[in-house]
Amino acid sequence: MLQKLLLLTALCGAALAGSHSLRYFYTGVQGAPGVPEFISVGYVDDLQIDHYDSNTRKAVPRQRWMEENVEAGYWDGETRKREGWEQTYKVDMKTLMGRYNQTGGIHTWQMMCGCELKGDGSVGGFWQYGYDGNDFIAFDKDRKVWTAPTAAAVITKNKWDKDTAYNEQEKDYLEQICIEWLQKYVEYGQESLRPVRPEVTLSSPRGSRLSCLATGFYPRAIEVKLLKNGQILSDEESSGTSPNQDGTFQLRKSVEINPTATETYSCQVEHSSLTTPFTVVYTGPEVGGGPPTLIIVVVVIVVLLIVAAAIGGFYLYKKKGGKPGYTPAKQGCDKMDSSSNNSSNPPA
Repeated sequence: MLQKLLLLTALCGAALAGSHSLRYFYTGVQGAPGVPEFISVGYVDDLQIDHYDSNTRKAVPRQRWMEENVEAGYWDGETRKREGWEQTYKVDMKTLMGRYNQTGGIHTWQMMCGCELKGDGSVGGFWQYGYDGNDFIAFDKDRKVWTAPTAAAVITKNKWDKDTAYNEQEKDYLEQICIEWLQKYVEYGQESLRPVRPEVTLSSPRGSRLSCLATGFYPRAIEVKLLKNGQILSDEESSGTSPNQDGTFQLRKSVEINPTATETYSCQVEHSSLTTPFTVVYTGPEVGGGPPTLIIVVVVIVVLLIVAAAIGGFYLYKKKGGKPGYTPAKQGCDKMDSSSNNSSNPPA
């Protein structure tokens, strides 16, 4: 028996409450025809704010509020900075391929950096690089040194750590400049960045499998737990969080259940749009396998109305002596002086 309970959640919190982050992802690619050799994207929380690649060679906004609020010349400046990073990446790629004794194949050189302003006012930041999908080197901003997890990265670490002034500059970017730009962007996009509470459906369409779907929520981070008699189930399956077309997200978790048992199942949801965790209760399959009586009644009524309308339309047509025809319905149509760092690190 299908049972659905829709979660009616608490009112959404304040738009600027909670944590916010500003992150940049740079990727250099070697040996992959049809793929740009360099791509750069920026994100505020889970929304992409800009894009640059080596094919278009132009930094462009990905949110209307970015396009409308930044000062004149901002995008030209960002384009020049990304072009600088692109050239550095080409040099780095050759250096690393030589260091790993590689002469061909597909290779990637990636950088991730960003900052976070937490709900309690504290700040965080990170700056790290990866080569061919593996960690290569990362910045320890508290100690102001680079850490090398592999022998191949020690050369780069020693080279970069010699420039203590530059490491100090990196720390200042992460803790000061990046945070200042993050605050600007959050103000620009406060309506888009406002938390959206999830709609939650708990159902057992096949009787033996219970499914909890949370959808339409923003930001991405969410906790969804399936419980039996108040105890968290550990054997649940998760679809993983995925984007909806409107910029919100969805997540489904499911578990096998005994359709004839009397246990009480529930789905607990925690999200920044909710003031407290909420629980949707599923009272258990009450039998059968067929849809609820109420649904059957509604379907029967709808079918009868359609039949009645069709019969009435036919007699009206005969009465007027009309001829068949078809009228198609109308179709609907659905940086230091910048947020990204002003200059790249020295070549690897």
